[in-house]
Amino acid sequence: MDRFWKLEAERNKVASTKEKRKSKSSTESRSKKPKPDPTTTTPTKNAVTETIPELEKYVNDEIYLDESHLPKHILTEQSWDKFVAEVATIESGIQNDFIVYVNWKDGLKTHHSSLVANKKLPQKLIKFYEKHLRFSE
Repeated sequence: MDRFWKLEAERNKVASTKEKRKSKSSTESRSKKPKPDPTTTTPTKNAVTETIPELEKYVNDEIYLDESHLPKHILTEQSWDKFVAEVATIESGIQNDFIVYVNWKDGLKTHHSSLVANKKLPQKLIKFYEKHLRFSE
């Protein structure tokens, strides 16, 4: 739960900074146009994802974070299978790649490209595919 509160603090910090910018810009002259921020993406569900692209993805109203939120000791592991509870779902991504949504044993929920998932959690992917395999009769 500590990660949740840290993320919530980041959201509040970014939101309050934006509020300060809005009030400051309304008092300045209109001739000065702010330079566009290259890290800003299209508007999304919250202020954090506007400034940090691909930080969060939503599946069934659940927040899945990118792998930058994983602890360093997990990132260096050869296999993540022992830390992962299950592969929640898989969806198609860009350029014939898939996005794999992972539920971790500690409650964290993250998303990864299939290239990363194939290397780091092969057994969990096999279990997911076996669970969702359907045969025609």
